[in-house]
Amino acid sequence: MTTYKHILVEPLSGALGAEIAGVDLRDPFDDATLNEINRAFLDHYVLFFRDQHLQPSEYLVFGRQFGELNVLQPLVGPDSLPEIMRVTKEPDDDYNVGHVWHSDAPYAEIPPKASALYAVEVPEKGGDTLFSNMYAAYDALSELMRDRLAKMTAVNGGPYIYTARGGRPQFSAREDARHEGDTVFSTAVQPVIRTHPETGRRVLYVNPAHTHYIEGLSSEESEALLNFLYEHGTRPEFIYRFHWRPGSLALWDNRCTWHYAANDYPGERREMLRLNIKGDRAFYK
Repeated sequence: MTTYKHILVEPLSGALGAEIAGVDLRDPFDDATLNEINRAFLDHYVLFFRDQHLQPSEYLVFGRQFGELNVLQPLVGPDSLPEIMRVTKEPDDDYNVGHVWHSDAPYAEIPPKASALYAVEVPEKGGDTLFSNMYAAYDALSELMRDRLAKMTAVNGGPYIYTARGGRPQFSAREDARHEGDTVFSTAVQPVIRTHPETGRRVLYVNPAHTHYIEGLSSEESEALLNFLYEHGTRPEFIYRFHWRPGSLALWDNRCTWHYAANDYPGERREMLRLNIKGDRAFYK
C-alpha cells in the first residue's frame, strides 16, 4: 500500500481511478508533492481533482508540470493558448466529441503520454466520462492469446473516426473543427500490445475509434479479432464512470486506458478544456 504525506488519495474503484485532495491546482507543486502525484498517477491510471478554479493560463502551468504539451489548435485556443482545446457541445448539437471508446491519438507516430480535461460548464445530469483499464484487459486474456497478439501490429488512423461504419458516423465534429495538416488526418502503425515505458507492464493497445485493421490478417480475420478485443476491453469490471462538476479535472494515462464520453444530455450545454502531454513511441518487449 502506497503512503502519501503531501496529498490525500482516495481510490474510487477496483479497476482504476483515484480522487486527489489537499492541493490547489492554481499553485505549482513543490517537488515532493509532484513526486507523489506522479506516483499516484502510475498507481491509479486516472486522477481526479474536484473544486478547482483554473484560468486557462493556470491550466497550462498545471499541465506543463507533467511534461511538454502538444499543440492542439491549428490557430489559437482559449485566450490564444494553442495547447488548450475548447471542447463544447451546444444545446442544439447532436454530435458529441469522444462518444466512442478510444485512447488519444494513436494515429500519431508518438501518441500522448497523458491527457487532461477540465470542466468549465456541465449539464445538470449526464455527460459523464467512462474510463477502462487496459492493463486489466491484457491481464485477463489467455496466455495463448497474449502470445499471439504480442507479434501483431495495427494501423491506426484519425480519418477513420470521421467515416461512416454501417451508414452512421462513429465520431463526428463540425467541419471547421479540424484542418488539413492536423495530425488527426495521419495514420500510424502501433503494436497491438504495448509495454508501458514507466511501469514495464503490458497493455492492450487497439481501440474502437482509431484502429483500422491488424496487419497481416484478412479483413474478415482482423474485424473478428478486433471486435473480440473491443468487447473484452469494455468488460464492466475494467471500468470506472466519472460524474463531472464545474471545476473538476481529470488527468489520465493515455498509454494504459481508454475513455468514452457519454452522450446523454440532449438540450444542455457542456464545455471542457483539454490538453495533451507529449509521450514516447509505443513499443513491445
